[in-house]
Amino acid sequence: MIKNTNSFVLNWLHLIWTTPNLEPLLKEDRQEDIFTLISLDCQDKGIDLEEINGEVDHVHVLIRLRRTQTIAGVVNHMKGCSSRWMEEEWPEESPFGWKKRYAGVSVGLDRVEEVRQFIRNQKIIHQKITLQQELEVIAGSHIPPENLVKVLIPKDKRK
Repeated sequence: MIKNTNSFVLNWLHLIWTTPNLEPLLKEDRQEDIFTLISLDCQDKGIDLEEINGEVDHVHVLIRLRRTQTIAGVVNHMKGCSSRWMEEEWPEESPFGWKKRYAGVSVGLDRVEEVRQFIRNQKIIHQKITLQQELEVIAGSHIPPENLVKVLIPKDKRK
């Protein structure tokens, strides 16, 4: 009898989440701290976070999902630990929180480096395009862009 005791799973994901109503809550002078906190916490929890960056109103993350992890579990953990930390570090700005929704897009092996660079270059990208335009680029020809826009951009902020 053959026993299958080993599994191999390689799931790359580009995750994006926003602040409520795209409020500029993630101030630039705190972004490095919050991204470092999320990275270190992920390391402690066995979450393979490969890249993180963002703007004042949203975050992009590239992760490698392990076979025992769920997308929702990983996202909720990252959002939860960062919210708690922000409230402890800067209580005058409490409550800090993220919008409950998020978007996750699978990334093929041949596009991992491209997505990594895309996340690293957020500051440059947002000098040229809006978050909505960025979501349309991410969607490309693979998924309807309105799927990402509906999840992440409030109706009154869509163009």
